[in-house]
Amino acid sequence: MNYYSYSGKLVASADCKKVEEIHPILVNPNGIMYKTATLNENELERETMISNRELREYLGNEKGYAIYLENINLISESFRCDIESQKVNEYGKFKAPQNMMRVKDKKGNKYLIIAIYRRWLEYIIGHLKTIEVRKKITNELKEIIKGDK
Repeated sequence: MNYYSYSGKLVASADCKKVEEIHPILVNPNGIMYKTATLNENELERETMISNRELREYLGNEKGYAIYLENINLISESFRCDIESQKVNEYGKFKAPQNMMRVKDKKGNKYLIIAIYRRWLEYIIGHLKTIEVRKKITNELKEIIKGDK
């Protein structure tokens, strides 16, 4: 499947298993490593498919968030049309979120749409990448962190 043709479209659904804070750890004057409460730096790199160098470029000295994804599936065309019809721009086209966006379907079920870089989409759908990294998350996701403590 050519995932690049899905730019700006809803492609897959997933459940959020848990969310953890990613903390920078100073290992020497020139180096920072990152870990969560349950993953060391090597496990975090493997599960996110993001190298420590890339994490350093993205997060710097700030904390980030690890969003654990499970039950990843391609979504149906009817679900896509239902959600996309709610968030349209002035040209009548679906306005994809820059980071995250809350939506409801016609039945009132709530969803959180997360924008994913194209290069990660294939790995997520193929269940190779199970953790999405973010600098900022919504309050709903922060509540998941509180519930895990």
